[in-house]
Amino acid sequence: MNESKTQMRNDILNSLADDYENIDTIISQLQGVSRNVVVKQVSDMVQENLIKPHIYNDKTKHLEACELELSKIDNYWFGLTKKGEELFKDIYS
Repeated sequence: MNESKTQMRNDILNSLADDYENIDTIISQLQGVSRNVVVKQVSDMVQENLIKPHIYNDKTKHLEACELELSKIDNYWFGLTKKGEELFKDIYS
């Protein structure tokens, strides 16, 4: 993984460390990075089991883990997985 991709991954982990975030919030925290690049990085991180997409369930009023469909990325809230939490702690502690 090249340095800029590693830094972006770390920045995304940091943005999700204390709360779920949607794709627009993640993008806004990565100033100067295009939406397409961020979406690709988020997708890669889901594949690596570092983050997990969730969808809001109106009936239960809770977020529920789900599978990522890129065509619906604007509907998701992303959170760290256990693996993502461990990597975050390794990087930032």
